[in-house]
Amino acid sequence: MTSKLASAPTPAEAAHIDGIAHYMADRFEQALACFNQALSLQPAFGSAYNSRGYVLQDLGRLDEALADFTRSVELSPEMAMFRLNLGMLQLKLGQFDDGWANYEARWTGAAEYQAGQFGKPNCSLPVWEGISGSTPEQDKARAILVITEQGFGDTFQFSRYVPLLAERFRKVGFACADPTRRLVDWSFGDSVVSFTRMPAPAGWDVQCALMSLPHAFVTRLDNIPGPASYLRAPAVARQHWRERLEAAAPNKLRIGLAWAGRAQHHRDARRSLSLPQLAPLLRDPRVAWVSLQKWAPGDVRPDVPQGTAWIDWTDELGDFADSAALVSELDLVISVDSAMVHLAGGLGRPVWMLDRFDNEWRWLSGREDSPWYPQLRIFRQAAFGDWGPVITQVAQALKATPNPRADALPAQTPEATHTSGSRSTTGQAPALSVDQAMHHAAQLQGAGRLQEAEHVIRAILQARPDHAQALHLLGLVAYQAGQPAKAVEIIQRAIAAAPNEAVFHSNVAEMSRQLGRLPDAIRHGERAVALSPSMVSGHSNLGIAYFDAGQDDQAQACHERALAIEPRTPSSLNNLGSIARRAQDLQAAEAWYRQALAQNPDYLEAASNLGAVLVEAHRPQEAATVLEQALEQRPHFPEALCNLGLARLQQDRLPEAQGLLGRALQLNPHHEAAKVGLARVQAALEKAALAPASMPRGAE
Repeated sequence: MTSKLASAPTPAEAAHIDGIAHYMADRFEQALACFNQALSLQPAFGSAYNSRGYVLQDLGRLDEALADFTRSVELSPEMAMFRLNLGMLQLKLGQFDDGWANYEARWTGAAEYQAGQFGKPNCSLPVWEGISGSTPEQDKARAILVITEQGFGDTFQFSRYVPLLAERFRKVGFACADPTRRLVDWSFGDSVVSFTRMPAPAGWDVQCALMSLPHAFVTRLDNIPGPASYLRAPAVARQHWRERLEAAAPNKLRIGLAWAGRAQHHRDARRSLSLPQLAPLLRDPRVAWVSLQKWAPGDVRPDVPQGTAWIDWTDELGDFADSAALVSELDLVISVDSAMVHLAGGLGRPVWMLDRFDNEWRWLSGREDSPWYPQLRIFRQAAFGDWGPVITQVAQALKATPNPRADALPAQTPEATHTSGSRSTTGQAPALSVDQAMHHAAQLQGAGRLQEAEHVIRAILQARPDHAQALHLLGLVAYQAGQPAKAVEIIQRAIAAAPNEAVFHSNVAEMSRQLGRLPDAIRHGERAVALSPSMVSGHSNLGIAYFDAGQDDQAQACHERALAIEPRTPSSLNNLGSIARRAQDLQAAEAWYRQALAQNPDYLEAASNLGAVLVEAHRPQEAATVLEQALEQRPHFPEALCNLGLARLQQDRLPEAQGLLGRALQLNPHHEAAKVGLARVQAALEKAALAPASMPRGAE
């Protein structure tokens, strides 16, 4: 009985629970009444002050919310959630000194922490205490590791501190997410060493979480660091998109559009829109809209209104570096509060943000501009959840925006232009069911459901026999099904329909190379890189074709071009190793292979090649260590089996060598090195059988 009574909520707790339920349903006035009741019943109720602060904040009553959050911390100073909420509101009000300090409570106070989705980085290095805790002279002798956290937008917003760290420290490392790494390298070059995994602590002296850098540098509103543009894409990458835009939208305003954020964000329902809500913007005939909305598997792309000049190249945007190169060539980006705002802002591009009433702390309060991004203009809801007036305001601002190309070319009639990939039709928009079918077919192909994918693609081709993207996808399906010659034939038809699509030529080049058709491979590879000079994979694949043709100088030039665009391209690093190996420069070959593995530890071809070089250098034990690790990941890898067999042969472990080489030949009956190695093993076994028995060790 006593236990049951102890577990029952008090009247104040019951009112608090009811208030939370109302708040979660966005019934703010009812929630406020419940929290007021709870505090009248229990005046020192810290959780109720915190909850009421939330409601007052969402209602725009920020001074009252600040008082409540402050009171909740006074009553329950051990509650990290209360301190974090206070800190974020202080930041929103521009009170940075206290705000950054309290924001450090995020590690255990964030809602994502409570859900098990967020936590402090697992790193044993001591935390850098910031400029108030060390002198520049002390830091100049040290190496600092910056560890990213939270979303992609946070990476873009706070990477502005990297140049400050590079000035202060001997060495700067940045552990970031893979989709952002190439842009980090483009933007900061040799001033930072990037990783997509947490590196070993050896070689580093201190660490700092990315979003602790404002606190570490004592950031205020008047000293936010960074030039107007601190993120950047190289000219060669930008030129590719500039030419595409000139062809697709020669006389129009080119505006990027992102209308939804990451669905997992705990406030996504409040910040994201649907495309139909933006219909008043899409009616402007002067604008070519460039979709920046990336799609997750299973997403269905929205219907685009008739009469809209619409460009969707998102399937070609492999990471944020690709997106940055495209965004750099746009006139304007319009986006909800998502990573795209931070990307455009960090690139110094004009960006308009459609912001919710209960906006994030980083956008401050009551401002239409931002000290973080000089080119940002904020269009904020005047009432909670009301997007209509925001869209109207943006549409009016858009009408007042001049088109820099209006006088350069004659105006087009406002007819629909839909561009997806290389496909462009003007006059009448293609049936959207075709776009949706293509998206579905691509999902099936990516999931390995090849027969289903082929069925969908052939239905598209029955209606549109010259649909270049469908033909290309059908060729990829044939290639995956083990029919490379058929794949080449089909993609050649895609090229006939769309001769200037670089990826078509690049794929035909690689397939032709695998078929031994080296002149075709080189011809299409050269065409691919001519059409898209920034295509790293195109240069690398062309280099492999030249290597197979024995033209090592041309191969090396291709890989050097690839590395000039992306210095950490594993395939080019690996193939430069193979060029050096063929020249018998084993030391250089080993260095190239190790560089490839440093960029991608799971690159098994580079691991096998490194093992082969170590065997050729008569270092069989080192070779065996590398090759055994590769075979743990891919037990049926004939190259690695062969090279490990050759290493065991050097170690006189003949039965083991015989078994490994035999397995390699079973998997690849044409493997010449395995045949030669097996013959050497057989000869060694026969010689051992004829030799007199050796004396047991220790009996001399």
